[in-house]
Amino acid sequence: MVRKTFKHKRISILNLLLIILLGIVAARVIILQNTISTINEKIRPAEISLKIVEKPDCSECSDVSSTISIISESKVKIKENKTISFSSQEAQQLIQNYEIKRLPAIIIEGEINKTQELEALWNKLNGNIIDNVVIIESDAPYFDPQTNSIVGLVELVKIVDRECQKCFNIDNVVNQFRQIGVKFVNEKVLDYTDSEAQSLIKKFGIRRIPAVILSREVTEYRAIQSFWDQLNATLKDGFYALHTTIPPYRDLETNSIKGLVELILLTDNSCSACYNVSVHRLILNSMGISIAKENSFDISSEQGRNLISKYNITAVPTILLSSDAIEYSFFSSPSALQLFRRYNDGWFVFTNVDWMRSNGGYKDLTTGNIVK
Repeated sequence: MVRKTFKHKRISILNLLLIILLGIVAARVIILQNTISTINEKIRPAEISLKIVEKPDCSECSDVSSTISIISESKVKIKENKTISFSSQEAQQLIQNYEIKRLPAIIIEGEINKTQELEALWNKLNGNIIDNVVIIESDAPYFDPQTNSIVGLVELVKIVDRECQKCFNIDNVVNQFRQIGVKFVNEKVLDYTDSEAQSLIKKFGIRRIPAVILSREVTEYRAIQSFWDQLNATLKDGFYALHTTIPPYRDLETNSIKGLVELILLTDNSCSACYNVSVHRLILNSMGISIAKENSFDISSEQGRNLISKYNITAVPTILLSSDAIEYSFFSSPSALQLFRRYNDGWFVFTNVDWMRSNGGYKDLTTGNIVK
């Protein structure tokens, strides 16, 4: 009897240990399942739905397909992608609920805050979060549901000097506007001598040609809003006037072309070891300096000797630039003074002997020595 009792107790203990072990295993399984579920939940793409409210017949309105592509390529699962016409009752209700002012507009519902990446995406796409819904309104041109009109179609007038072939091409500025999405309508090109151009020049106080006149719709574009204030453009009768700040241009106050630079190369044909002075021409071209006239004089020539005497030149070869060089931003900056000396008549003479030496060498006219 004693043996049976002991055996019975031993079996009971084993059963108890087995039950405890099974309980531990079951608890770990539950924990593991919960962990896997949590990981899967984090890995699982955010589920969202899209509603695009648009005016179907607005061919001038911005296309939001690129924005939708960006959203689709992010870590999301789009459960619904629905396009709603502006005229429908559903669209009118959404416009009212979320105070939408620009169409097309994208309304995003669902797990919009699932990840920090998504939150950053909405910010990048200029999205506003209202009642846990992301609202992305299009850039200009857009349809304004309040006024029932298209906003962001910009009227453009270009005023040019057709006789000045070297003047800055204002189309370079206009094309930059085009690249950021500005849509122009009613484009017009006027020579500054035309009567209509003269009237606009007087009206807007234009001082330089070429110039552009843009309707106020240009400020509807988000990319332009970031720098428009820096242009100090004055609004008159719904239009802004911008004149060029890049030479060459026609100065209307003096009725002359500014920014056409004369270049003189001062050489020393006896110095075969000296640097090639023509390298300056390449540098000036890369800086956008417009060279209207170029001459080359050797120091042994009468012109060369006169230049050496007039500007007290002590290192050759070198270059001289006429006073119109000051029209270019570089020559009005402190950096220019490290390379050039400007004289009372406005001419610039290249005097940086360290640059001359590092690019091959030069002749010191005070000693006659070649410095390399």
